[in-house]
Amino acid sequence: HVPSGRLAGFTELSVPPQPNRAVAQGDTIVLSEHRGHLLGMLLKGKRFKTWPIDLVIWDEVSKAKNPKSKRIRAAKYYLWKIERHWGLTGTPAANGLMDLFGQALLIDRGKSLGTSVTAYKLRYFEPVDYQGRKWEPQEHARKSIYKRLKDVAISLKASDWLDIPDI
Repeated sequence: HVPSGRLAGFTELSVPPQPNRAVAQGDTIVLSEHRGHLLGMLLKGKRFKTWPIDLVIWDEVSKAKNPKSKRIRAAKYYLWKIERHWGLTGTPAANGLMDLFGQALLIDRGKSLGTSVTAYKLRYFEPVDYQGRKWEPQEHARKSIYKRLKDVAISLKASDWLDIPDI
């Protein structure tokens, strides 16, 4: 960690003496105060010329609702290197449709809702105050957004898959 001068994370590598042998990676450790900013992925990925991962599963992808957050900004570097992205969440739009942009960006690299949050806002929302700080969905927004996400998202209700007997 540059500002503090403290070690923030560590990846164990075993380099064999033979140059044609593979390097083995052991454990990666990241201090708790530095977790959630993809430091572990950075530590593991810095040593590769090509990215050895073809799928990322974003657990609780709903935490990616702010596309300007440190987490999303750090992840953008890897979005283009990894072909497939899956997101898991129980509450994709807990606070409304605006939350879906950052999640969609991680999942499909902007194919469904675009790569600009400003363009997304202008297309599907309208400001409700004169300063443009609060935005509400336009009349067509819900239907249009869901239609654009239909190829990359599925929604299940508990009744679709859960069969719990009455007590």
